Amino acid sequence: MSTLKRARESSLAVLHCNLPTNNKTQTPEAIDFSTQDAFHQENQGNPFKSYPAYITNPKYDVLNLTPHSSCAPFKSLTFIDDPSRIKILQSCNGLLLCCNFRPNRLDTTYYIYNPTTKHYTPQFFQKIDPWRPSSRPFVAPSNVQFENGVFWNGAIHWVSDWGGWLCFDVEEEQMRDILMPSGDGDVRLYRYFRESGDHLHLVEVYGSDNLQFDVYEMEKDHSGWFVKYQVDLNPVAAAFPEMVRGYADPIDLHSYAFSILCVVHEETDEDSFMVLHLPNKARRYNFKDNSFRKLHDFAPLRSRVGVGGDSSLEFEYFDAYQFIESFACV
Repeated sequence: MSTLKRARESSLAVLHCNLPTNNKTQTPEAIDFSTQDAFHQENQGNPFKSYPAYITNPKYDVLNLTPHSSCAPFKSLTFIDDPSRIKILQSCNGLLLCCNFRPNRLDTTYYIYNPTTKHYTPQFFQKIDPWRPSSRPFVAPSNVQFENGVFWNGAIHWVSDWGGWLCFDVEEEQMRDILMPSGDGDVRLYRYFRESGDHLHLVEVYGSDNLQFDVYEMEKDHSGWFVKYQVDLNPVAAAFPEMVRGYADPIDLHSYAFSILCVVHEETDEDSFMVLHLPNKARRYNFKDNSFRKLHDFAPLRSRVGVGGDSSLEFEYFDAYQFIESFACV
């Protein structure tokens, strides 16, 4: 199950409860967003929007990505009675890394939570043995997005708007450079960078009115990128004219309102798809035939957060967290 987070997270939570029968990689089944958690993150990236700075109990939605829907894994993070609100930081193999909100970051408590089993474990980093240096010191490009790292193939990967891209090999404790696809100019206009089904995907969109782009995949040996899927969103824009902004957004530099929440790599390319976020909508786009269908319609933005801007986008890929059913112990 795939879960997309929205804090700007608007979370529609739906859990696929079938038990896995083998050790094959599990496809994300739902996407989870936290509607009220997305405020903090969007306000950081968009100076033209203003949201409440603090929501005490964010609610989550999960978009079901499988044909069989079942009970939602959670609507809010209530697995621990913490006076501070809990938010999701990362997801990996069915486990969620969460933390509470404290004025003093040194007092922050982190939790590893399994929504399937409802088990969790707290991590009090300030109380454990001292940290030791890992790898040798390195100079990082000035704009590497360390907060949005992706774990894949035994390494954590980071991208940046300009400058080099990096990965850290966890086993060998070595930092390495990542080769980048050829782009237009020095600034990277990436719109998606995530892992699915043990495949690392990247999307870059150049041109303010361009609705045709490629989904790249990294070679297993990190030797480079290749085009995995080709996308044409012109039929989507024709079906949903509210995507047309009439101006280039100052954040994503595009004149069409859309974001990629999730690329789902199925066992066959014919079944693989991505989840698009359009104004007040989530749609499933099939790579094979460019078809698309409804996943979810969100309530108008102003009815949830008390502001205007119904045609604006609420979620980006970093607001979404994939979830698969897991019985891993925590």
